[in-house]
Amino acid sequence: MEDLLGEKHYDEWGHHNAEFDHRAFIGEEDDTFHEYSEEDASDRLITVFDEIDTNMDEYIDKNEMKARIKGNQLKRLEKESREKFKVLDVNEDSMLPWEEYKQVMFANDLAENNGKLSDSMQSMYTNDHRKFIDADQDNDGMLTLTEFAAFNFPHNFPHMQNALAMESLDTYDKNKDGKISWKEYISSMYNSEDNKEQPGWVRDEEKIYLLRHDKDGDELLDLSEIKSWIAPEENNDEEEEANHLIESADLDQDGKLTREELLSHQSLFAGHTKKSRKYEDPDFDFDYHADRYHDEL
Repeated sequence: MEDLLGEKHYDEWGHHNAEFDHRAFIGEEDDTFHEYSEEDASDRLITVFDEIDTNMDEYIDKNEMKARIKGNQLKRLEKESREKFKVLDVNEDSMLPWEEYKQVMFANDLAENNGKLSDSMQSMYTNDHRKFIDADQDNDGMLTLTEFAAFNFPHNFPHMQNALAMESLDTYDKNKDGKISWKEYISSMYNSEDNKEQPGWVRDEEKIYLLRHDKDGDELLDLSEIKSWIAPEENNDEEEEANHLIESADLDQDGKLTREELLSHQSLFAGHTKKSRKYEDPDFDFDYHADRYHDEL
């Protein structure tokens, strides 16, 4: 999930990165949240609570937290895709058909090669066209910004599995039998002719290939096995982060969060504000702010 949030949850020494949690919960607003006054920060956290509490039962449960994290991830991917989308959207109608994409990306190569694509660009053309088709979820022949985010970051979207798997098959499948053998798999990383004795990491890779990727034990990876290898359908990152946030603030351990629990863990969810730093101001009373919102209900 670090690619989606722009942060690593833990560094190489295992130290926790609080910014990861802030981006997961607050989203891009995390960049300015520290400038809020203590009152504005409390108001904003309550607003976020209500946004997440979609069933309006006065609690945030794990599924609602997962939906929040996923939504913030998508917003970030769309933001990072927006500038590229503008360049490709020549007629500025906020839609990107394949012909428009092709015009921008491949026009120069076609012009330089008498209307034909060079070998390197032909491979890119094939892969991009596959991704375009899979990203176009409403099958209207055009990509919205949201669909283009999937095209631009295919590893982060389950429905892009097939295009990624086919791209890997084209890369590794040297004998074109529609499968990837161990030899084809390792050849891009290691040349067996260079050394007589295989290094340890190659033997480790072979174990991973045979025990994790080769699910039917035939020593070949078919398309379904390639999909599982390249873009696993099961991604627990969102669930792990949702569990982490809830368990870290769930004072009564009922598996869900109240407004009071959220406000009393502001540093976990959003960091310290400009005028309210819990460790520098021991008199700051989170309970007061929680009670104030109960009085308003």
